[in-house]
Amino acid sequence: MAYTVVAAVAQHESERILERVKQGKAIARAKGVHIGRPPVMTPRDIYLAKQKIDRGECSISDIAKYYKVHPRTLKRALKNIGLELG
Repeated sequence: MAYTVVAAVAQHESERILERVKQGKAIARAKGVHIGRPPVMTPRDIYLAKQKIDRGECSISDIAKYYKVHPRTLKRALKNIGLELG
């Protein structure tokens, strides 16, 4: 019986923590705070990468290795700021 009471209290506290986290995230989003991992490449880096690819100086793989990202990540970054390939 004591175990059941402790488990119920722990479950309730867990739910309260989740509520507070959700509220905190909502407040942060309303303030415009970025939640998550910071981007590896700046928009300037992406633009320069696009120029190098267009001029044939580097391949997508070379640039991705330089910035230590996956080539798919580089392609997605180009697409997100409106610089489609080819």
